[in-house]
Amino acid sequence: MGLYKFALGLCSIVLRIMFNVKVVGKENIPKDKNFILVSNHISNFDPIVLGVAVKEPLAFMAKEELFKNKLFGGFLKRFGAFPVSRGSGDLGAIKTALRILKDGKNMVMFPEGTRSKTKGMMKKGKSGAVMLASKVGCGLLPAGISADYKFRGKVTVTFGEYIDFSEYKDKKLSAEELQSMTDEILMPQIASLAGVKVYANNNSR
Repeated sequence: MGLYKFALGLCSIVLRIMFNVKVVGKENIPKDKNFILVSNHISNFDPIVLGVAVKEPLAFMAKEELFKNKLFGGFLKRFGAFPVSRGSGDLGAIKTALRILKDGKNMVMFPEGTRSKTKGMMKKGKSGAVMLASKVGCGLLPAGISADYKFRGKVTVTFGEYIDFSEYKDKKLSAEELQSMTDEILMPQIASLAGVKVYANNNSR
């Protein structure tokens, strides 16, 4: 915890030097219940920006390739990251995520699954965050990142209202229901918070 706070403080200083960061909607961040922070994904800076904005420890999934280097992989694990195999149903990563959430901790997930490289567009969201929230009964905290990740560029993080999923705990939702909730409830909110003008409901890269 102490190491995480130290790193967070260091990252905060670096971000203030590199970018003009603004955080909107801090009052929407729950203080008394855990959540999955779900956001659009445009840069490798996004997890750091979200961590600094929330100021509390956040666990997050990272592609397994980043853990091949034992030193760097160990560093990532110290800060709450755990590997996930993208493009397949990684049961190990799902079990780890469920354990983290059941322990009352918070997580970051990017429903798009990868960075969106087309300005003003988001990819179709995957249903993993909704599935995890419904199984555990925790909520989703939508966030939108609007950023120009250039030196002294403007970076705005906007937090939306907490979405309570406690009513779905212990209910078996079908894959179609999970995807429908992702498409109709979650992704439009993220797109709105990010100021995305065009929402692309497709998985093209």
